[in-house]
Amino acid sequence: MMRIVMAGLMLILLLGACTKIAEQSSDFGKISNHFVESVRWKDFQGAAKFLEEDQREAFLQQFPRNKDLHMVDARFEQVEVNEETGEAETVLFVEYYMLPSVTIKEWRWTQQWQRLSGKFPQEGFWLIQDAPPDFP
Repeated sequence: MMRIVMAGLMLILLLGACTKIAEQSSDFGKISNHFVESVRWKDFQGAAKFLEEDQREAFLQQFPRNKDLHMVDARFEQVEVNEETGEAETVLFVEYYMLPSVTIKEWRWTQQWQRLSGKFPQEGFWLIQDAPPDFP
């Protein structure tokens, strides 16, 4: 009888651990998708909050307020998440045009993300570690 109880407790602990890993992975998906949506809708102030504090100014200088800039699409072309190390690498792909031109141009940014723990006990928060390349 005691073995059955112990086996049941072990099963519950294992399932709980698996759930936590899945939650952390989905946290990255939610957080990174919020970043992409901010870029897509030209909310660069909001998108800057997803960068390390020392990289935010460089990001905002790349995307000054410009009514002639129009985003066509923003999405991740590649996403690799390593839950063990709390790191992720993504490639952000942006299609845009700048009036008066209507030619659609492309821009890519390979990003290194790091999960921060301790600041938000209910979930791990992810931040981009590097500044973007030059935006034309």
